[in-house]
Order: sequence, then C-alpha cells, then structure tokens
Amino acid sequence: MTAESAGPAGLRRRGGPADRPHRRGLGPGVAFLVHDAPAVPAWYLEDRVRDGVRMPAHAWKKILAGLTSAAPPTEAGAVRAPTLIIYGGRDDLLPLQDQEVLAARIPGAVLKVYPDAGHLVLWEHPDRVAADATAFLRALG
Repeated sequence: MTAESAGPAGLRRRGGPADRPHRRGLGPGVAFLVHDAPAVPAWYLEDRVRDGVRMPAHAWKKILAGLTSAAPPTEAGAVRAPTLIIYGGRDDLLPLQDQEVLAARIPGAVLKVYPDAGHLVLWEHPDRVAADATAFLRALG
C-alpha cells in the first residue's frame, strides 16, 4: 500500500479516487469540512493530512463504517455528564437539527454554535473554542 492509497485521501468517493490535498489548497476530502480555510494555518492542515495518510485505508473504512452504523450513546441514555456541544453554523456534513436533538437528550448540555465555522470548528477557531470550553467548565463549579 502506498501513501497515496492510505488514509482519507485514498478512500474512494463516488466510485473514483479522492484527490490528494496539496500545499496550495485542500483536496475535496478535507476542503468541505473547513469553511474558512485561510484561518487554518497551512502547517496544521499539512500535519493533519500527514497523520491521516499514515493510517491504512482499511482502518479508515472501518472507522467510517462504525460512525454510520453505531447507535448514538444518547439513545441508550449513556451520556449523563454536563456536555458542551460545539457546532459550526456552516457545517456541510452534520445538520444543526441533529445537534439540537443531541443537546436536548443530554442533561445539562449546552449547544454553542459558531455561525462562521464549518465542520472542524476547533481547527478554525481554536482560541474561541478554548475560551468557551474554559467558561463552560468554570460554570460547572
């Protein structure tokens, strides 16, 4: 297996190989997750892509299969701790309605929406996420 066939860039999308992310931009496997790509430092994106390419394609496929087939823990009532849910208002992967349902099913949950962020809020707004997480945890006492 080559580096090009491993990781998220090597997974097949709609019957054809996904484009590999490159230095001057993001391949489609990453680009749709980040709304404000210029806000994310290039070195960070390149590092995440390197990490992803190290993982074999079969592992990525099993992870994605698990994400799509597993019952959410909220259906079993397994999440009982106060929870901060962070959501990017421009997320093209997960709908806001799903996050609202999740927040309603977890006692003490707080849903924080970042209107100008995509799916990877932490990548786009690390300082805001850190401040919001700190405030959430301090409010717990």
